[in-house]
Amino acid sequence: FYRDSSLYYEMVQSFSIGDWENAFRLNLPILYPALAGVLACLGIPSMPSMLLVSGIFYALTVFPLFHLLKQFFTEKQSLIGVVLFMLHYEAASYYCAPLLDSGRIFFITALMALIFSSRGFSWKKLTLCGICYAALSLVRSEGIILSGMLMAANLIWLLFQCKENFLRSVAGIFYSVAVM
Repeated sequence: FYRDSSLYYEMVQSFSIGDWENAFRLNLPILYPALAGVLACLGIPSMPSMLLVSGIFYALTVFPLFHLLKQFFTEKQSLIGVVLFMLHYEAASYYCAPLLDSGRIFFITALMALIFSSRGFSWKKLTLCGICYAALSLVRSEGIILSGMLMAANLIWLLFQCKENFLRSVAGIFYSVAVM
């Protein structure tokens, strides 16, 4: 925990002073340090900016989570699920830490909500999926693998929803990849 957050802290510090060579490292994802670095450039100290970015991702997760739960449960049950997620001690303490996990959870939840919300074929939904695939790839190192797995899930769901038009489903996935 401390080793990772200190590494991201150095990256955010480098970003805030314009040291681009040390702000972005080849083996680490760039979205989180870049967002926290922008806040650090605006005058917020580096560690609070990292905590703020994590907290924002954690707080924003309630929207796709509610939408996802609503696909399977009643609105009241979905709301209870979101409240339990927000109040869970380990989730709140871990996802608000200066780490990349809150961003990963947000984009995975958003992708799952988008995938399961479709009733048929939608270019708008596929565009949003492509943006989430890209962001997931930029927020965590394993995001590229997770994006591929979620693309497969999206293809299966599209094929299930659009049985009559196999080529349109496959074209939709290629479109999402192109947006990514």
